[in-house]
Amino acid sequence: MNIKDKLIYPKILLLPLVAIFLTTCSIIREDIYRLASTSLDPIIEVVGYPNETGFFDFGSVNVYTSSFASFTIMNSGGGILMIKGITFVEDDVEWFTIDSSTISSAVMSGKSTVFTIKFKPTDLVSKSATVIILSNCNTDNPYTFVISGIGSGVPSSVPDINLKQGTTNIPVGGLADFGNVQIGDSSSKVFTIENLDTGELSVFDVSLNLGGGTITGEFSLICPTIPTSLAQDEDTQFTVVFTPKSTGIKSATVSIANDDPDPPENPYTFGIQGDGVALPTPDINIKQGEKDLPSGSGSYNFGYIQCGSSSQPAIFAIENTGTATLNITSVTLTAGFTTQFSIDTSGMDLAVDPGSNTTFKITFSPQLPEEFKWATVTIVNDDTDEDPYTFNVEGWGVIETVPDINVLEVAYNSDFDFGPVPMGDSKTEIFTIENTGTGDLNLTSIENKDPDKFMLEDSMTVFFLLPGDTTIFEIIFTPIETKSKDARIEIYCDDPDENPYKFDVFAYGSYGSDPDINVKQGTVSYMHGSEFYFPDTMVGQSSEPVVFTVENNGTADLEIQSILLTGGNWEDFSLDYDLYELTLLPGASIMFTTWFVPTKDGKRETKIQIVSNDPDEERLWVKLIGLGI
Repeated sequence: MNIKDKLIYPKILLLPLVAIFLTTCSIIREDIYRLASTSLDPIIEVVGYPNETGFFDFGSVNVYTSSFASFTIMNSGGGILMIKGITFVEDDVEWFTIDSSTISSAVMSGKSTVFTIKFKPTDLVSKSATVIILSNCNTDNPYTFVISGIGSGVPSSVPDINLKQGTTNIPVGGLADFGNVQIGDSSSKVFTIENLDTGELSVFDVSLNLGGGTITGEFSLICPTIPTSLAQDEDTQFTVVFTPKSTGIKSATVSIANDDPDPPENPYTFGIQGDGVALPTPDINIKQGEKDLPSGSGSYNFGYIQCGSSSQPAIFAIENTGTATLNITSVTLTAGFTTQFSIDTSGMDLAVDPGSNTTFKITFSPQLPEEFKWATVTIVNDDTDEDPYTFNVEGWGVIETVPDINVLEVAYNSDFDFGPVPMGDSKTEIFTIENTGTGDLNLTSIENKDPDKFMLEDSMTVFFLLPGDTTIFEIIFTPIETKSKDARIEIYCDDPDENPYKFDVFAYGSYGSDPDINVKQGTVSYMHGSEFYFPDTMVGQSSEPVVFTVENNGTADLEIQSILLTGGNWEDFSLDYDLYELTLLPGASIMFTTWFVPTKDGKRETKIQIVSNDPDEERLWVKLIGLGI
């Protein structure tokens, strides 16, 4: 059986879309038959790789090393070639990744567009996959060719995946608890995927498998930066949203597909759960600054404090994220070195309204030198599933003084956003380094890892700071094109636990007015990386058509380069839109239509990817999910 035999079903699904396309071009019914036999028909060709027989071999590539190949799609016919999707047919594709961000959906006669495939082997075996391109070509739709490659050698470095929620590590098989959420409300948690080793980590996808008693839509994912590749110490984030529709415990398993060589971490799976509640209930949460301190696992580190002195008081916020008043009975130290930490609850409210917070302070006063100190903070309250709420405080008592670096404007290992900067102009941001420790802070250097994107000015920087002293440096962004830019800044010093102090800066060039893409279904906006659920649909039958709207909410023209189906179970979904309306004036909009026609039972999913000139959402995608029954 050849590939066309295997794909007869999706080809049938695409026939109505061609008819819709012809209708939108104002072609009358009688002209359809005439056009089918004229040179106005588009003809798709992947240059050098004929349909069904084309073959490209990456050859032998060292394991955990990436190899790239570019492919050209040519329209050798007389009409406009409409590219509707590009993905793989075979399941054996974990080593291959398609970058379709450079594809144009509308390819004029005699013109071409390009896409790239990455091959990254992780084992000493051969792999192959079939590339499939969906279009409006009458003769070669779908268009397919085969790619292949083999892994060789011994890796010089490998990746190591790690997962965090806030500052808390979540091991494989671990659990993240959303607590009590009232029916109709939502609660979200942000998870961070890290690469702790020297090899590049490929993160392919994040998916959900719902537990018993949990229905579609009660948990949902927002994954705007995935798929991605992470170098050592780089990270990316995704969000899980819990929206209970009935009372009771709801659960799901999150699975992160990646290429970590350790089998238990590939895929990396962990559990999530939450309790849907009908009646208003309090829900306690503790924060120090912007960091959550989860009950039972959260901790706050005072760092190095000289014995015989005291730290600056750390302020902790008790939040009530529930729907009823939170009543606090006590805040005490119950375990550990309780005499070396002190709690100040003066001014603290014992009744916290929903959405409000109250604060208390803790001071660390070490008595013995060169020892690690800790204590457990216990908060007795009336949250039904987090009473008592506990977390740890910790620190080191030292004889010698110890420096401690801090940058006022941006936290360690976080981001700073310049925002839009007009073309022909520059924007300067001043950053303040302070020594919050007890010893002298020696700065070795401040390094800009991407000097071609941002300029670092440290001529005014003092590289020796006494305790409590500050100094400044500047970062300057001068845009040369209207694209987003980022750079890593690293400050090298003798801080014992934050050397280097690192953070990322982001900015993009603007002509003073910019396009701004927004995707809606009905009145609901779907941000980049979000999910849309079709109703459960019988296998072999079609859902009702679902119409999405693409809006330009900006002040400049939005130019849409492509709208594509990509990845996953693409064969169970269809897409149609008017390719003559891909440039939107400010305030204008277009629509595209999707259908879910499952070929198998169970969960089926793919992505709609929209590439445009939006300066900060150049590649926006929404995951389409349906259940075949």
